[in-house]
Amino acid sequence: GTPDAGFTSASASTWCRTRALASCLRQVRCLSLSESSLTDCVARTADSCDQLAFTTGVDAGRLGFDSVKAVTCLNDFASGSCAVEPASCASVFTGRVPADGGCVTTTDCNESSFCDVYSGTCPYRCRAFGQLGEGCDFFRRCAPTLGCYRGDGGAETCQPIKRPGEACVDFD
Repeated sequence: GTPDAGFTSASASTWCRTRALASCLRQVRCLSLSESSLTDCVARTADSCDQLAFTTGVDAGRLGFDSVKAVTCLNDFASGSCAVEPASCASVFTGRVPADGGCVTTTDCNESSFCDVYSGTCPYRCRAFGQLGEGCDFFRRCAPTLGCYRGDGGAETCQPIKRPGEACVDFD
């Protein structure tokens, strides 16, 4: 679709360039980029996006692509924050690889797992998120609704995320 009327279509195979255009048009709207620099901005922004990973991920079934959410994401760049990516962009691609499956990028794993890029394997491995009370550290991540906190004994475990003002463990 044309940017003049808003974006009306999006595809996984052209995602990086189309998203770059939306992002750069936002910079023009926010007066941080001149229109004469738009072409350079799109090229530079698209180059920092791994189009091959998205295309092959979708083609191989590791990633799902929602074209309706993609169009919403692209059009959301036209309003709102001049600095933060629109929240609607977070769900354009969804990981489909279950825990213990192979992942090539951090977006390949489904909602119950994460891509362990430090696994020392090729491809990397999707690892299940730690659940309440399970051990955690830099390599063993907690489920998104949990945080990794150090207890009285010094061991780190997955616990409910602390709310602002809630007490933390005092090590003094």
